[in-house]
Amino acid sequence: MNQFLAFTVHAPLSSWGDIAVGERRGTWEMPSRSATIGLVGAALGVRREDHVTQQELATAFGIGVRMDVAGTTMEDFHTAQSVSRLNMRRSGARTRAAMMAHKDRVTMLSRRAYRCDALFTSMLWLERTSSPWSLSDVKAALQEPKFALYAGRRANVLAWPLFPELLVADSLAAAFALRPPVPQETAALPVLRPKSGWGRLVAYDGNASIPTGMPMGGHRAVRRDQPGDRRTWLFSDRSVEFNELPEVTHP
Repeated sequence: MNQFLAFTVHAPLSSWGDIAVGERRGTWEMPSRSATIGLVGAALGVRREDHVTQQELATAFGIGVRMDVAGTTMEDFHTAQSVSRLNMRRSGARTRAAMMAHKDRVTMLSRRAYRCDALFTSMLWLERTSSPWSLSDVKAALQEPKFALYAGRRANVLAWPLFPELLVADSLAAAFALRPPVPQETAALPVLRPKSGWGRLVAYDGNASIPTGMPMGGHRAVRRDQPGDRRTWLFSDRSVEFNELPEVTHP
């Protein structure tokens, strides 16, 4: 049997990375690995400039996410400040804070995508026995986070608490079967349930060390959402498996 930590991510607006192309920033359909690790790190009180602890955090946990409610997409059109490409190359700035420290700023038009009223169930498990944190540590931190938590971007406030819960199951699919999309504490909100039923699409680490228990017929993709060096805001590619869970009756 394996231990898992389940928690719910629900927000009026959420945004989950994707590669920025020019002035357009899209969003993946589910929380990215970097966003989930960032949320856990914020709850634990890990600071972005703490490079050593950030590296530990990036490899400590395996991650799976179930899309319970896909939500709808929205695109925000606004202006943003930046610096010219010439000054960007000259300064070697790699973060927005470094860019905005430059005096020669320009205003650019920007489009950013969001998901509205989406609901996700995230599942963590330990990938390393030498991890500085146990799943119980993370659960306690998610219940009383050290820093403010948000859904991908700082302006995206959470609609609910995360309702973290420790589960024991023989596989990832079995753990998801134990966790309903709407926790008991919020059972008075059945309006969230889509007419077509709760979603069953799951994305999880392609190199998971635990049994997944997933049915045949899934597909694999590559995402650049594995946290690398937070000091230079670099990310690396990882393999992601997508699959449909067997149908389970949830309220």
